[in-house]
Amino acid sequence: MQERIVITGMGAVSALGLTADETFLALRQNLCGFKPISAFNTDKYHVHFAAEVNRNKWMSQQPKSLLKRLDASAMLALMASDEALQQTGILQAGIPSQRIGIFWASGNGGIQSLDAGWQKIQESGNPLAVGPFFQANVLADQAAARIAAQFGIQGPVITTVSACASGNASILTALAYLKMNLIDVAIAGGSEAAVSPSVLAGFCAMKALSTNDKVQNAVIPFGNERKGFLPGEGAACLILERENQAEARNQKPLALLGGVSLLNEAGHITNPDANAKIATAAIREAMRQANLQEQDIDVIYAHGTGTIAGDLAEYTAYRNSWGDSLAHIPVVSTKHNTGHLLGASASLEAAMAVQMLQSQLVLPGHNQAGTDIHMQQPPLFIPQTSVEMNIRHVISYAAGFGGQQSALVLSAV
Repeated sequence: MQERIVITGMGAVSALGLTADETFLALRQNLCGFKPISAFNTDKYHVHFAAEVNRNKWMSQQPKSLLKRLDASAMLALMASDEALQQTGILQAGIPSQRIGIFWASGNGGIQSLDAGWQKIQESGNPLAVGPFFQANVLADQAAARIAAQFGIQGPVITTVSACASGNASILTALAYLKMNLIDVAIAGGSEAAVSPSVLAGFCAMKALSTNDKVQNAVIPFGNERKGFLPGEGAACLILERENQAEARNQKPLALLGGVSLLNEAGHITNPDANAKIATAAIREAMRQANLQEQDIDVIYAHGTGTIAGDLAEYTAYRNSWGDSLAHIPVVSTKHNTGHLLGASASLEAAMAVQMLQSQLVLPGHNQAGTDIHMQQPPLFIPQTSVEMNIRHVISYAAGFGGQQSALVLSAV
């Protein structure tokens, strides 16, 4: 029998808080992280809000020599990974650094550095205006590389880019390395700082973003009046290891990693399959790995972007999987609080799922306008306040451009 993989440390950064606990408390209170975008002028855009992270306090405590080598997404990665590593004490456990791996996720990498560098070139007319750190800071793997350098990690450092399913893909890669005994510890997570001129322009052109200026109701997952999502910044990190190793050093696990899947619809690059065939298969595969049946799942952590087609396809996958019993399973969606972290969204939601298992509290959803009339057979059960209940198993679903479909099962220990 293969040994169980457990989560022993966790860190998170969002517009709602600079730690996992702060973020979870704000989510319990159903607070909203959207504010007018401060990073650049949005007068020429039709979207003006996002969930940005205030990094000023953290930056004031860092040497300037480090900051100039960091894209914003790498800063968030260091913040979240530092919290997780401190919580678990894994770096002080005597594990060889070459047996520790980093498996990170991002959809856009150092996009803020790329946009800022291109602006310097345009304004100066000088192609050398970007400086010597430009190329390193725009790479997709720059955040993972900075974690390795900061903490002296010498094992595999891998960045997964699977659109908005990237966070689950990083956990899947970490799980494979642990099961093959290639490493003893995995640092798995993701970071995204894609509140940038080019990303906002691209999503505006696609008409994927909400134009509702009433930010409290701007993002309405599964709602009748949903108009799209709003971008958010953030990062999250999980420390994964074998259960016997955690027991040997008296480290109490936070949760059990039951299973994780990643499949592809092999169809349209942005529009999901309305029949949700592969999304359903991804959900079932994660449950198969965890040796669970549909009735064993206590909470569904939804992707819930608030887009017309995406939400409906997601609902269809849930209906395919749970049938009429779906009406009795709490469906949690938090992008109306944190914004859509794109490549890091599944990482943050995994961390918050661990928090739900630890606290035995279901997070509230957001559906002020009522559920879409096409999602009533059966209706979704979206709690409007934080609810205490016995939570044994949570499944977290994520989807992304390019047909990515993923699900993650986390369980109480």
